[in-house]
Amino acid sequence: MGFQINGPIHAYPDIIVMLHSGKVLMVETKGDHLDNDESKEKAKIGDQWAKLAGKQYKYYMVFETKQPDYPGAYSMERFMEIVKGM
Repeated sequence: MGFQINGPIHAYPDIIVMLHSGKVLMVETKGDHLDNDESKEKAKIGDQWAKLAGKQYKYYMVFETKQPDYPGAYSMERFMEIVKGM
């Protein structure tokens, strides 16, 4: 196993990216069919982790097209808008 964000359940980012600015993005990709209670809990844990880790760390759970209504989760389109703005 690689890097994990610990909580009641563990979040395992699929991609870790360091931008030229030094920001580190933890990205967990999901198919739209995986928008469920477990994904919601993982996104919550990831979002809390990013807030505690410091402003240079960000967590994103990225769905193909869905835009869930919980913190830490984004549609691919919204995620790309956010990244372009960094």
